[in-house]
Amino acid sequence: MKSIEMLKPTDNLVKLFDARIGKFDSQIEIKSEEIDVLTQLRDTLLPQLISGKLRVPKAMLAVERALQKGE
Repeated sequence: MKSIEMLKPTDNLVKLFDARIGKFDSQIEIKSEEIDVLTQLRDTLLPQLISGKLRVPKAMLAVERALQKGE
């Protein structure tokens, strides 16, 4: 590995890269959290809807409550 030449970016280039990529990184984190909430909702509500234990209006209320908790 010592024989392989590697370029080292300047500090300014690293800062610029971090500034631009940081925005995407935070969006990925937010979307991942949303996916987790929606997955939990699906796993909780779908069996109840299929079995008839839960009706659509009540399910919609449960979804709204869960989404408000995630905000």
